[in-house]
Amino acid sequence: MRYILTSIFLLWATVAHAQEPQNIHLLKEKIISYHKSGEYYRDINKTINDAKTCLETCIKDTNIQNKKNAIILDIDDTSLHLLNYNNKLAFGINQKELESIVMKADALPIMPTLNLYNFAKSHGIAVFFISGRFEAWRELTIKNLKKAGYKDWDGLYLRSDPTLYKTNYSFKSIIRKLIRSQGYNIIANIGDQESDLADDSVSCKFKLPNPHYFTR
Repeated sequence: MRYILTSIFLLWATVAHAQEPQNIHLLKEKIISYHKSGEYYRDINKTINDAKTCLETCIKDTNIQNKKNAIILDIDDTSLHLLNYNNKLAFGINQKELESIVMKADALPIMPTLNLYNFAKSHGIAVFFISGRFEAWRELTIKNLKKAGYKDWDGLYLRSDPTLYKTNYSFKSIIRKLIRSQGYNIIANIGDQESDLADDSVSCKFKLPNPHYFTR
């Protein structure tokens, strides 16, 4: 009997001391404060400045100067801002809502990324966009990128078959291998999700802040 009571007490204690997840209302307030304080933009600037330093170092490196050098950029919340939409949707974007955003084709550029883009192009470095957006959205994506100031990119890869590429991670890994197979030396990879950067041998990987949503 004592053993049974002890077991029940231990079970109760385990349940009673389970860690409660952070309250979602408080978490959203913290995210809003992160933006209003300017920390979000300062973190973006710092990350892109680090990426530019990487490019500058590579440009001076005689071992790679004569190679077909390239950088990889994600699109949403790396090259184009979804922040205004995130605010309206209370920091939760699903596939249907993302499609409605893409249809508008009016997302603003993330200026530090656009400046990095222009810096890379002016120094003969190829730029490839790899995005989890679907192939059906290509024309609108091109329209938005051009409207935002991105011009003459070297490749735009979108997910052609959601059933074949079940995650952004698998899709982006395959496309990076494809780009390398075309003779390019990827010197930097920049995105806002861990899945943008995972399984990549490039030494210069830069993750922009994104506390709004998560993609695999």
